[in-house]
Amino acid sequence: MGNINPIYNKALQFLARREHSVAELTQKLLRTFPDAQAEIEQCCSELIERNYLSNERFLISRIRHRLNQGYGPEHIIAEIVQVHHLSRDAVVLALAAAQEDTGNSPLKALISKKALNLDLTDFKTRQKLIAYCLRRGFRLSEVKAVLHDVDVQSDNVLPD
Repeated sequence: MGNINPIYNKALQFLARREHSVAELTQKLLRTFPDAQAEIEQCCSELIERNYLSNERFLISRIRHRLNQGYGPEHIIAEIVQVHHLSRDAVVLALAAAQEDTGNSPLKALISKKALNLDLTDFKTRQKLIAYCLRRGFRLSEVKAVLHDVDVQSDNVLPD
């Protein structure tokens, strides 16, 4: 495949913007070139061979991006498995590695940011904060633990 191939050129344009999974790039190319399934598969194979396309790199990039946006592990795993069609085991392993690398807790950062001007002694306010964290993909046990740490640090006795 050379520079003249419009499928290859379009794939490079997509990859120049950000990492893509193989499935995601294939779907994008199929929308632009609906009758070129075989050529798209060949193009993706060549991109993988040249290391321009990598599910592993995409996975790490997407996980870091979502962690930085304040999403929790459950949300990230569900999104990548359902939308990007990568295996749950691979996502879980990459997520654990990414969380170790970052060292800081996205949940703690999220709660600190959201709770700045909130009265956490108010039951309804506290429940809204917990619900927000759950919607972002954090587990209830993790949310309660972080809230407990916040309570201890601020010397407040808060209702569970």
